[in-house]
Amino acid sequence: MCNCQKETEQKFREMYPDAEDIYGQYELMSGKAYSIYTIKLPNKKKPIEKNLLHSYCPICGTKYN
Repeated sequence: MCNCQKETEQKFREMYPDAEDIYGQYELMSGKAYSIYTIKLPNKKKPIEKNLLHSYCPICGTKYN
C-alpha cells in the first residue's frame, strides 16, 4: 500500500501551518480513498451525493490490496 495519504496531508500542513485539523476523505476501515460526487438534477431541490470508492490510489496509481 502506498503512503500518499500521509504525504498529501503533510503537504497541506506545510501550506496551511495554522490549520487546526486537516481531514482527507478516506474511508477509514480499509484505508482506501473515496470521492464524493454531487449530482444536481433540474427537477430536484436537493442534490444527490454518490460515494466512489477507488480501487487504485488517485494520487500515485498504486493498486489497493
